[in-house]
Amino acid sequence: MARVSVEIGGVSLNGAGSAGGSSINGRCVYQEELVPSGTTATMVTAVTAAQISAGANIARIATDTDVYFAVGTSPDPTLTTSTGASSARRLLSAGSSIEQVIAAGEKVAVHT
Repeated sequence: MARVSVEIGGVSLNGAGSAGGSSINGRCVYQEELVPSGTTATMVTAVTAAQISAGANIARIATDTDVYFAVGTSPDPTLTTSTGASSARRLLSAGSSIEQVIAAGEKVAVHT
């Protein structure tokens, strides 16, 4: 079963990383696990304006299987071109992660 972790946080440059360096999600304020199974799985909660104001504008997406992901107010990871509500899909390979800038009202969606 595919598992995708989405963490919302901010950049920490004060040695908060595991090796004493910087950490893109040094201040994780929200985490959600998505389980796409041949369908699209979307975050339940959108990023809030208060989280963005507090500096939590980075989504770290990590996966154990190949998935497509999209970010937006109505993200659709099956789209190959962007719309006003969704970015175009991007491939995230199994065993990898990516940091993505995210805005208030946006969510992450994934599709296997």
